Amino acid sequence: MSLEFGYHEGEVTLAYGTLGNVVGIWNTDYERILEKPTGWYIASSDVSYRPQAGYLATNEGSKADGMLVDMRTEEVLDTCFEYSKGVPQVQLSPDGLYMLRSADEGLTIVDCHKRHVVNRLDETRCDSKTLAVSNETGNRHFFVARRYEMEIKVWELDLTRMDSPSNPTATIPLIMGKKPHCLAIHAYEEEVLLAAAGGGEDYGHIYVWNALNGERISRLDQDINLTHVQFHPFKSPLLLSGDYSGRLRCWNTREGRHQDIVDTSDGRPIHASAFSHDGSLLAYCHKEHIHFIRNPE
Repeated sequence: MSLEFGYHEGEVTLAYGTLGNVVGIWNTDYERILEKPTGWYIASSDVSYRPQAGYLATNEGSKADGMLVDMRTEEVLDTCFEYSKGVPQVQLSPDGLYMLRSADEGLTIVDCHKRHVVNRLDETRCDSKTLAVSNETGNRHFFVARRYEMEIKVWELDLTRMDSPSNPTATIPLIMGKKPHCLAIHAYEEEVLLAAAGGGEDYGHIYVWNALNGERISRLDQDINLTHVQFHPFKSPLLLSGDYSGRLRCWNTREGRHQDIVDTSDGRPIHASAFSHDGSLLAYCHKEHIHFIRNPE
């Protein structure tokens, strides 16, 4: 399952995608605003939510092309892709007007209104499709990270020139024992941070880099595999991680210290979590239920 906050018709709302065939939106009073069976199995359950543009995007498995929902009409829109081997990952740009799609044939950008490809950032074929998109910076730029077999590439993109060719701003070699299965990237005023959670020999350790130059900032020691990582919306040292034992942990990426925000101690994973844009709400998913924490410290 995945979660993402947004503002819909003047209120704070939360979009969710299930490991099944449903995407939906709740408000913080636990009222469903939208629940949409997709008609297809959502194999990876990632959801990207941009209510200001009227779109919600998710992965789906049987057609394997990435799915776009028009929130105003609740219509599932046809995309311009043919079948892709495996399941792609899709994310919306910060303004919600473009969909980025990581698939076997590379990394492409789609105009959500016209639903056609406007740019191909990378045509490298690889099994790895893990994708992360940052928030928007003050100059209308944002950052995209894509995982490959032995490295992570980062692009800086201009929302006013999404059809312009772009070369990676950083290429970060992977030193993990196994390919990381989750990424997070976030732009702050002074820096852009990238985090990846590993597996294999590195088990659940988290690596944090400066996404502009590839410099490694820290390795955070974790004793169990992780389900996801995400940065705090405006406190740059803070990173949130969820794991398979039922813990939601907040890290100081500079000092390596952590605090358990939630510890269920029941061995059931916390599948996803999300901060609201102002940091006043934290949502997380445990045992197929969504829980809210107000004003998390």
